[in-house]
Amino acid sequence: MPPEIRRADGSLLNPGTERSGAPIGFDAGVVYETTTLQLAPGDVVVLRTDGVDEAMTTQSEQFGEARFRASLQASAHDPETICRNLLADVESFAGAAPQKDDITILAFGRM
Repeated sequence: MPPEIRRADGSLLNPGTERSGAPIGFDAGVVYETTTLQLAPGDVVVLRTDGVDEAMTTQSEQFGEARFRASLQASAHDPETICRNLLADVESFAGAAPQKDDITILAFGRM
């Protein structure tokens, strides 16, 4: 999953969409492109595994990227709160459905 950047003003930036490829550690021979971005005060970088977007309800509806982005945009701007809110939103969405994949969320920023 490409990283998502939540700017201090609440806007979102997805800088890795065009360049995303194989997951890190998947194949030792993969060469990755790099991108340099300037983080302003209040910007937060959010990384997640596909288990976030692919979390499902008992009717097999996925949480999806649109819900992920809406949750991220609605959240407070500090990394810990973002992670807690995203996880709570995923768990609330999935309800009683069993978890089928790992759910990992990592956020860091410039405060």
